[in-house]
Amino acid sequence: MEYCLKITKKDGSVSNHYFSSYEELDYNATFCQFSTNIAEAVGLKVGLFKNEILFKIG
Repeated sequence: MEYCLKITKKDGSVSNHYFSSYEELDYNATFCQFSTNIAEAVGLKVGLFKNEILFKIG
């Protein structure tokens, strides 16, 4: 998996969702913009030694 959507909910729980394409990542991140339960969502490109932040929501 090359991309990760890291979601932090308002209750403090964190979940990671992995995708094989940027299009999948972007599509799923769209739902985070309209959710009242999401405190922050971060789109990441997963690298061998370091993850690159692509975008932040929230």
